[in-house]
Amino acid sequence: MELLQLRYFCVVAKHQNMTKAAAELMISQPALSKFLKDYEDSLGFFIFLRHHRQLTPTAVGRYVIECAQKILDEQTRMLQTHQSH
Repeated sequence: MELLQLRYFCVVAKHQNMTKAAAELMISQPALSKFLKDYEDSLGFFIFLRHHRQLTPTAVGRYVIECAQKILDEQTRMLQTHQSH
């Protein structure tokens, strides 16, 4: 999994809406939807439940998103530490 994919999960979780998440990520909504569907298919479980236009993380999805956010936070800290030296 790449850092960009982790960011996708976190932004979708933040907005709970594919259109708003795609706008923030500056990618098309169909591309983001395809990424998420393909990734969930590869995992064999859903990260988000779809309710009309709202996405809600599943229990395992909350764990995946929590882990993704921790990794992204560590990357930010690493870059900030490197820049200050």
